[in-house]
Amino acid sequence: MFLDGWCVLCDGLGRVLLALDRGGRLRLLAQQSAGPAAARGAEAPETAIAETRDGSLLRGEAAVRAILWQLPSPFRGLAVLVQMIPPSLQAAAYRVVARRRYRWFGRKTTCSVPSYPPG
Repeated sequence: MFLDGWCVLCDGLGRVLLALDRGGRLRLLAQQSAGPAAARGAEAPETAIAETRDGSLLRGEAAVRAILWQLPSPFRGLAVLVQMIPPSLQAAAYRVVARRRYRWFGRKTTCSVPSYPPG
């Protein structure tokens, strides 16, 4: 997962996801850190990015859906619920939060999301 390391919401959700990932399938990098050129964020990256095992990049709500499917039960139930929402509404909701996340949750002055898991 490539998340905005300056975003308080993104950082917090990333840490929660890693704590829930008992299988160790998820890895977290800040978009501001080294990584594939396509995943590096701009000054205010507005999309989550998930890289699949085959190297494909998923962005925005597609990345969120893919990440939810990696969680154990009962949290995987969120993925099932999200699947019931029409894609256009998923995209609209994602854009609303993405554009307002700094205002609603805050922005860090430094990127504090290291690579996870450590080591």
